[in-house]
Amino acid sequence: MKKVLPIVVLLIAAFMLTFLLSGVNSSREGFQQDIVKGSAKRRDDTGKPVRNKYSINTRFDGENNFQADMDFVYVNETDESHDELFFHLYPNVFRSSERLPFLKKDLDKVFPDGFSTGGLDITEATQEGNKVDASLSDDGQILKLSLKEPVKPGGFTSICIKFNLTVPRANYRLGYRFFGDKLTLSLGHWYPILAVYEDGNWCLDRLYAFGDPIYSDVADYAVSFDVPHGFTVAASGALKDHKCQGN
Repeated sequence: MKKVLPIVVLLIAAFMLTFLLSGVNSSREGFQQDIVKGSAKRRDDTGKPVRNKYSINTRFDGENNFQADMDFVYVNETDESHDELFFHLYPNVFRSSERLPFLKKDLDKVFPDGFSTGGLDITEATQEGNKVDASLSDDGQILKLSLKEPVKPGGFTSICIKFNLTVPRANYRLGYRFFGDKLTLSLGHWYPILAVYEDGNWCLDRLYAFGDPIYSDVADYAVSFDVPHGFTVAASGALKDHKCQGN
């Protein structure tokens, strides 16, 4: 009996563990299905977008430069009208080595080959097809767009931002590295990101060495990459389509 009891207890425990894991997997599948269903609904019954949306088409030169067009739908979910929108240009932290968001002891890890510049240049900004004034502040890390038409509470508008991106040679969420003869780029927070409007103010915090200061609202995304032959794009989300041209 002394030998049988541990086996029985072990079998019961294994059954319970299997049962619990089955429940977790079922919940996870249900959760993923809910996400798919929720993300499929882009507009409400009146045709209004249900959340902000970034549609970005970008072209990669095969080295470390990108040209991109970003069509952004802004949905004003606040109680105030807005005639200005603010975007974070996080890549511009690499414009200068003076105010990098790294501790001194980490600089050699981030830049094993020495400091490398990078950044994001805005070439054009429009609202509903009309050009708007764009200005930079905070070492170029904040973009302000002065809108032609204010966006009322519950309203929405379409913004188009054209920009060029230079990726620095860095071991960071935004950066490129060589592994042998293989070029690998990481594109974290690489596009203009709308700042969060909270408690009557736009949250314009810059990058810091501690924690994770990147803060943005939930949004929908549709992103396409045009890359030279031989490159592979690895990204989250669902692949809608892809095609190859030439060699």
